[in-house]
Amino acid sequence: MDNIEKSNEYSEQVLELVPDTLVGLGVEHTPLAAATIPLFARLTGITDRLAVAESATAEILSSQSLPEISIIVAKGVLALVAVQRSDAVSAIEQYSFLKSERGTLLIGFVFADRVLGLLAQTMGNLDDS
Repeated sequence: MDNIEKSNEYSEQVLELVPDTLVGLGVEHTPLAAATIPLFARLTGITDRLAVAESATAEILSSQSLPEISIIVAKGVLALVAVQRSDAVSAIEQYSFLKSERGTLLIGFVFADRVLGLLAQTMGNLDDS
């Protein structure tokens, strides 16, 4: 079994621990859990779970009492989903929101600058990428 197959197996085990929309983790933990999906897709090319990440972030963003960091991480998740899908329209939206986060740590070990570069590339703005 190669590393991608093994990591896919571990990813499946993690996703079995939470409902399909990652509900129930609590608003403060859901964005980070949702972030693992597009990060996994970025590393492996396996994109079949991106809708789960989108669904979870939509639910997060519909909450009335979110800490600002949860909103930023949720937008970062949507940014990574946009990159994986080559969705220029969503990339523009997420870029507009996240550009004020330059120089900060966005998700775990992913800096906003890296995500902004990927979004710029997805938007077709190679000079900014």
